[in-house]
Amino acid sequence: MSPREIVWRMSQKALQINEKRRFGKPRAVTEPLYPGVSADSFSTLPLGLTAGTGGRDTSTFIRLPGGFPYARYATDWHAGFNTDARWPLTWAYDLDYKQCDEIGDARINWELNRHRQFVRLAMAYASTGNAEFLDTLSAQLTDWVEANPFLIGISWTSPMEIAIRSLSWMYTVAFLRQGRREARVDTLTAALLTGVANMTAYLLKHYSRYSSANNHLLVEMLAIGTAGLCFGRDEWSALALETLDRELYLQNSPDGVNLEMSLHYHAFVMEVYLLMIHSLRTIGRREPSGWTDMLGKMASFVAHSIVADGVTCAFGDDDEGHIADFSTGSFDYYRYILQLSSLILGRRYDAFDNVSPTLTHMFAAADIERMHTMPLYDTSAGQTFAEGGYSFLRSPGGSVFVGVDHAPLGFGSIAAHGHADALSFQLYADGKPLLIDPGTYIYHINLDMRNAFRSTLNHNTLTINDVEQSQMLGAFLWGEKAVTELLEAAPDSVTARVTGLSGIGHTRTVRLKGDDGIIVTDRLDEPCPWIATLMVHPGVEVKVNASRVTLDGRFEIRSSAGRMKVEKGIYSPAYGVMCDTPAIRIYGDGTDNTIEITRI
Repeated sequence: MSPREIVWRMSQKALQINEKRRFGKPRAVTEPLYPGVSADSFSTLPLGLTAGTGGRDTSTFIRLPGGFPYARYATDWHAGFNTDARWPLTWAYDLDYKQCDEIGDARINWELNRHRQFVRLAMAYASTGNAEFLDTLSAQLTDWVEANPFLIGISWTSPMEIAIRSLSWMYTVAFLRQGRREARVDTLTAALLTGVANMTAYLLKHYSRYSSANNHLLVEMLAIGTAGLCFGRDEWSALALETLDRELYLQNSPDGVNLEMSLHYHAFVMEVYLLMIHSLRTIGRREPSGWTDMLGKMASFVAHSIVADGVTCAFGDDDEGHIADFSTGSFDYYRYILQLSSLILGRRYDAFDNVSPTLTHMFAAADIERMHTMPLYDTSAGQTFAEGGYSFLRSPGGSVFVGVDHAPLGFGSIAAHGHADALSFQLYADGKPLLIDPGTYIYHINLDMRNAFRSTLNHNTLTINDVEQSQMLGAFLWGEKAVTELLEAAPDSVTARVTGLSGIGHTRTVRLKGDDGIIVTDRLDEPCPWIATLMVHPGVEVKVNASRVTLDGRFEIRSSAGRMKVEKGIYSPAYGVMCDTPAIRIYGDGTDNTIEITRI
């Protein structure tokens, strides 16, 4: 930690002490807490939202991570979810929510308190004029404000969560103002906007910096910048745009890959910038130069990650977080990002055969329809993002797809969302997954499982001398890191090298055999024990026959060295959900091995 960061963190501690004196007695966020901002000055125009072109959708349910039913938890603001316990009404700075197994995973609770349900209720009211939606929204807001005093409890523990909630409240106001105007709508919007002003004032004092300044900072700046445009506070929007402009080039590689080394956070960061551009253009302002060029590269990366409709090759952490989500949560996030990119950048990255409901509230029907007349971005050939650290190989006939990770561990000194997955690969055949990334599972509880899902042994790479590639120091903290290097890339192959904590260099080549499969060649700098892991998708049948293993009776796996065993592995198909899956492990001792995966 640098001296400057130490000084900043000490200043934050002093500020927190002063805030505890000021707000230690419960105060409602909907009452004026900071001077200088009037709810009357708020304009919804910069939000660029409309009543919608997709028909009436009056569902007010939202999807909660982990498969927890929203109806059960709709107003259970302090629910632990993973247990029957509830988060205490403790001063937020004193509430240790990390690895609190006796209560639950804070990430799941935070989703409820991001208030996408408020947006859905406002949309339903605007669409139908039915006062019942307004009644429910008003009751939920009142209940939440009373149950969550300013800076007290789990809802106030993360500036990024406050930022997303603030954006939700702004979106809620925008939709309410498109409905039938009546006195209580004005009263409700005044309360919401007072809350937005308070949350923005808080964010201006507490936005993430230094080693904490990853995607959290970007979301916080989106909230500050959007509020600045809507309240007419030029100093807010100027700070946000200056920060976002700087961070766009610090947090992404020159070829457009987000340095968190996670496809989900790559898309999450894109959403920040695309929404900011949308707001600026809505009021006739232009985004900083260079943004659209970088976002085009980032959209290209997402497009090349798409294997088939609804199937995406994703590496790294994924907590399923969205920002502007006006749907019930069932739409493919990556397709939404590609469609939003298309409409903002003027280049078609998605077929648009199924339009995200969110976008029907942001763009005119004619703008969306116009996308069908544009040529579709071509992803039929393989693509290597040399600086970002990923390669996507596609066979000539398109039936075999391979994603290869030769990226650094993660962003910055802590590499928070990194996985020990250097030189891992994923294999898809005929649009279906065969060999997979294990997923994420959980963040803030069950540290052993958090570590297991990030470990080398559970990714499709080599574990050397029974040692992890990189050093885990905490759930979002890494110490000594593996070093990776791309050696060669071609349309049908990629060769890269990694040296991890074992100190022994590992070079891997992944090569397509046309539409028939792949060959994976591993070479170590010196003889040693190693384990090659192949995580199999749960839907794939695995059979062992003599020296080979078959997958669904369609592909066979052979190894030139070592003993192949099928063991029980772990897989997380969605955040907060896990299941068993077959894990093929090859145990060897030497310097060379070739794995052939061939269509039968």
